[in-house]
Amino acid sequence: MIKVLQELHTSKEMEGIEQWEEMILGKHLEEARQDAKRFLEWLDDQLREHCPTGWKVVGYRERTLVTLFGPVQIRRALYHDPQGKSRFLLDHALGWQPRVQATPALQLLLAQLGSEFSYRQVQRILAPYCQTPPSHATIQKRVTSLGEALNREEEEARRQLEENGALPERRGRKVASPLFIEADGVFISLQRAQQRKAEIKLAYAYEGKEPIGKGRFALRGKEAFAGLHQASDFWSGFLLQLDGHYDLAQVKQYVLGADGAHWTKEGMNYFTPALFQLDRRHLYQAIARATPLPSWRPLFQQATAGNLAAVLTTLTDLQAKAQEGQKEGRLEQLKGYLRDNADGLVDYRLRLPLTPEERRKLPGLGTVEGNIDKILARRFKRRGMSWSQDGAHRLAKILALRSNGELADWMGKQRVSTTLSLEVQQKASENLRRPWRRKGEEIVRYGLPALYGPHADRPWVGVLRTLTGLQGIN
Repeated sequence: MIKVLQELHTSKEMEGIEQWEEMILGKHLEEARQDAKRFLEWLDDQLREHCPTGWKVVGYRERTLVTLFGPVQIRRALYHDPQGKSRFLLDHALGWQPRVQATPALQLLLAQLGSEFSYRQVQRILAPYCQTPPSHATIQKRVTSLGEALNREEEEARRQLEENGALPERRGRKVASPLFIEADGVFISLQRAQQRKAEIKLAYAYEGKEPIGKGRFALRGKEAFAGLHQASDFWSGFLLQLDGHYDLAQVKQYVLGADGAHWTKEGMNYFTPALFQLDRRHLYQAIARATPLPSWRPLFQQATAGNLAAVLTTLTDLQAKAQEGQKEGRLEQLKGYLRDNADGLVDYRLRLPLTPEERRKLPGLGTVEGNIDKILARRFKRRGMSWSQDGAHRLAKILALRSNGELADWMGKQRVSTTLSLEVQQKASENLRRPWRRKGEEIVRYGLPALYGPHADRPWVGVLRTLTGLQGIN
């Protein structure tokens, strides 16, 4: 730290005292990059002593890594295995992918930031901490490549199920009944596509609600799934995801809440037995927009009480009274909407064989609008954004995974690495814990204590520095 301050004092780049934070940060980041280079090259040397039998060092190659604190260029050993294939032990040990400069830790940070902000914003956020931050195009490529890897996993699991009837090895053990599912979509603008809009589908399951404050509740055990899928692929993919968390054979009742769109109700074919409930927000919005009444609440109350015939009669009377061109089209659409969703008008709790006390313990539905906003809309709908279909689909995968709190764990499983021996791990931990020294400093401290001890300013110590060639060590 003293050396950093000394350099600041003599720096010509510092135009005013107000830049002290940037200057100190820049100096420390540069030291961090140098520390990383020394540590990684030291680790490469350690791995050479524990290389597999038959592996031979045939040379050295340089590689530039982009880390959390900027680019680091290192030199590591190139091996040939017994089959003559080229290998880098260091790359395998730390899970570095070929032709990917970003370290796994930086990739996780890019995915977390890229799921929250635009790619250009992420570049600006990283700029103060990286000597040369990744471009917005590079950030986009890394985030969408992760989404593509996740999509490939889902596609393979679905293919195995459809072709071989094989379920994934990881089966869920949680038990919940009823299990609640809500579904909806958000339309986004497309670029470079024949159609102008596309709907990203979202569904999530949860076990119930739990209080997190006065009048505030959170969904318990929420598992979200999203993407630009066809309806059948969407629901089969969601079924496979839930199978990895729940013992679905033990679920005696599903409750599906949705806005009545055909693709949402198709979920009833995948989760049985299920009760459908029309989303209350969509229902009262449809009634309020279509009817010219000063109060539409009586119609809403009649519909949710199951008195559909009375509601349709009222709407027919309103059509007869309406002047030509005044909402009669909307009234007819509303009648069709109510008929199509007649099975979901009554509250699901009233359709279950329960006591009044048991019904009071069950949660109401209607959380989908808030989750659509938090999981998808905030990222996809900012300032007139438009998307490619592939890019939107892949980002939706990352957004759902982040919502589930599983992004870091999933990315950790993607790293292909060798297992470091216990001895190497212990040595590496010790090296990371102790302060790093520049080349020569460690020799000085342990071999020539006079150079830094109480007599360091004596003339004879100066002669000793000259003789050892370590004049720069203070």
